[in-house]
Amino acid sequence: MRRWALLAPLAVSAAECGADGPDGAVLMCRDGQCRDELYVQPRETCSVIGGLCMDDCTVRRTSTGPMPCDCEVGAWLHGHSELQRTAIQNSGSPTALLRQTPFLMTHDSATGLIGMLDGRNLFAQAQTIGLSEQLTCGARALDLRLVRSEDSSEIYFHHSSESLHWVSDQSLQGEWPKMMAWAKERPEELVVLVMSHCQMAPGTWGWRSYFQRWTGLECSNPFYTAEFQKLGIPWQADCERVSAMTHAEAKQMSRLKSGGHILAVDGACIASNWDSSVNEGARVRPYVERTMSKMRNSAKMPFMVQSFIQQRLTVPMSTPLNQQVLSEITTSDLYAGVNFLEINLICAYGTSMAIALGYTTISSQDFQSCRSSCRLACKRHGACEQL
Repeated sequence: MRRWALLAPLAVSAAECGADGPDGAVLMCRDGQCRDELYVQPRETCSVIGGLCMDDCTVRRTSTGPMPCDCEVGAWLHGHSELQRTAIQNSGSPTALLRQTPFLMTHDSATGLIGMLDGRNLFAQAQTIGLSEQLTCGARALDLRLVRSEDSSEIYFHHSSESLHWVSDQSLQGEWPKMMAWAKERPEELVVLVMSHCQMAPGTWGWRSYFQRWTGLECSNPFYTAEFQKLGIPWQADCERVSAMTHAEAKQMSRLKSGGHILAVDGACIASNWDSSVNEGARVRPYVERTMSKMRNSAKMPFMVQSFIQQRLTVPMSTPLNQQVLSEITTSDLYAGVNFLEINLICAYGTSMAIALGYTTISSQDFQSCRSSCRLACKRHGACEQL
């Protein structure tokens, strides 16, 4: 059975193999990686999502090259996995409040649009794939930071309003149709867009340059909301209403005319729990413990738990940290009651986290698409390796 649903186990029966090595070399799965037994070189594993290699993972080359490899996703193999059990525990009722519903959220989501040759990627990039691709990989909330020139209706994405900032070439007007198309194909899913860090840039030539000063605005300012309305983006800036909203009410409010559900929310309505001191991997878990202890039973508004390393100069994207977060979701109660779990580098174990958190479905087609989109992250960050 090739089906990837909410409670499907994370197991694969083949790994995508490279073309190196002599004919006849045997490529076998070892510790979740495909290895050439002659050269013992790690290969890209199938398990973008943190899956396990099955016993029949051996692939042998033919005289014309490597045999075609494919990721097989089976259903209900080996009973209930840790992910299955966790998803069962986390799946709640649609009558639950939105602030009690778990969402996997990508941090600084639009930085996935930074070009490969853009030298600012080290200083700005927290994701490696585009917005709709992040949704395909399991994100159900996006962190969008907006900037608009005072003499243009186009809204762009940015990282930082300081001197070393990045502004996207892509606009919200250009990306919104892609997100709508994604939602139309998945009418049961609810996506939350958290709009924040809204800025107005001077309407002069070169407003993107490092030397232009921006003016901070509330995202609920008509300067922005008028454009949201033109685009047909369901928008909510009434924080009391957001805090009292149920998951079912959010889906009703977020219904798109074309089909699907996307709700844009003012970031001021969500507690960010930002802590700049979490600038080392060892400080993430203590931060999560403090934040979850504080917010789990007393939160009066939606809240984020930032499970990533805060930027000093460059942006840390850590595959081992994401693996640790996944482990804590599935083997402990650390994240029990989490609302918006925010991560860097969704390509590393993000799909597993989304399934474990519950409230979402990942199809086999989406899994394969995510895996394809994340190839660059696999190469640069080891995002697809079993560590």
